[in-house]
Amino acid sequence: MKKKKGQIWISAVLYMALGIVIITLILSVGMPVIEKMRDRHTLIQTEELLSNLDGVIRSVNNQGPGASDVISMGISEGTFDIDTAGEKIKWDMETSALLSEPGITIEHGNLRLLTLEEGNHYLVSLELDYSTTSINITYGGFLPISGKHRIAIQNKGNNEIHLEDLS
Repeated sequence: MKKKKGQIWISAVLYMALGIVIITLILSVGMPVIEKMRDRHTLIQTEELLSNLDGVIRSVNNQGPGASDVISMGISEGTFDIDTAGEKIKWDMETSALLSEPGITIEHGNLRLLTLEEGNHYLVSLELDYSTTSINITYGGFLPISGKHRIAIQNKGNNEIHLEDLS
């Protein structure tokens, strides 16, 4: 039995449409999973970065006046800010992925993690708080920080730790 040319074209179009529908379904299911994995990886990297920064700040503070060190930082997502008035170093990121329980502060050593629910997305915050310590943070550079930076950390005496952006 011979197929007509019209039937061949209709079959080809139907197979193409079916393929497009299947690819669309796979992407619609897979993309949120990929975004959640990417955001979780960013959170873990930033936690490590802030823990390292905290370690260097405390080390320079313990070494006494005149001590200094340099740390390289890479902020790929979110907003990194140094609040000298509140003595806090903070990183925020908006995400559609639930990375921790909203409204509950989780402490990892000196680092605090807080997720807030804001409509259909979440605001994830990591914070180093020096307001309850004798360390006074000062900063020289532009805020907020994003991308790759080198930060010099200097002990100026009288518990003043100065952070200077070298980039």
